[in-house]
Amino acid sequence: MARRRPMHPSDRRKFDRLLDAPTGGTLRLRTTPAGRVTMLINGRSIGTIAGDIADRIGLRSGRPWTPELALRVSKALEDDIAQEAATRLLAQRERSTGELIARLKRRGVKPDKAERLVASLEHKGEVDDARFAELLARSILRDKPAGARLIRSKLREKHVDRETARHATSAALQGRDALSDAIMLARSRLRAMGAAVDDRTKARRLLGLLARRGFEEDTAMSAVRSLLRLQDAES
Repeated sequence: MARRRPMHPSDRRKFDRLLDAPTGGTLRLRTTPAGRVTMLINGRSIGTIAGDIADRIGLRSGRPWTPELALRVSKALEDDIAQEAATRLLAQRERSTGELIARLKRRGVKPDKAERLVASLEHKGEVDDARFAELLARSILRDKPAGARLIRSKLREKHVDRETARHATSAALQGRDALSDAIMLARSRLRAMGAAVDDRTKARRLLGLLARRGFEEDTAMSAVRSLLRLQDAES
């Protein structure tokens, strides 16, 4: 069984500050402009939590700070940490559901919490595997031509399931001709090779390039043969 990653140090400090608050004090709440709730005991802040999570667990100003309440808030803080981490990750760029779950687990979020949170985000449309896969597939082709094999592989690396990856790859390549793309890519590399390089070496290097970019072997062979024939005819 895979071991759970330890909690991120900054998250650990949030729990320590919360659990170190003296019992017997009175809880006061202050709402921030960002919609979070600052928790104070005897005027000292012991941390913040999302407003919706505070409402869910029934936090109210004036309640005595007891070990039982501290335990309830600490459990809710796990949800808050996961929610904040997911928000930051999605603010950076689009992600697949699988990638987001994996990143949350790396942060130390419990697997069941990570999966429930991502399912909720997916339901709200904040995470969408089909949308993510289509964007990534098109971005791969925007850099330079690529074959279906490479696109599917890149999508799988981002935890996109096989069927979604297949559909996104087909959509991205629709209207493109694999042989024309392979010739375009190989031609730019061929131009950079010096005149002293023999045809056998040129062919080997070009085939290697096309294989790395995910083109099928027969397409790569046809592209290289066409280019070398054209080069011989022009020389």
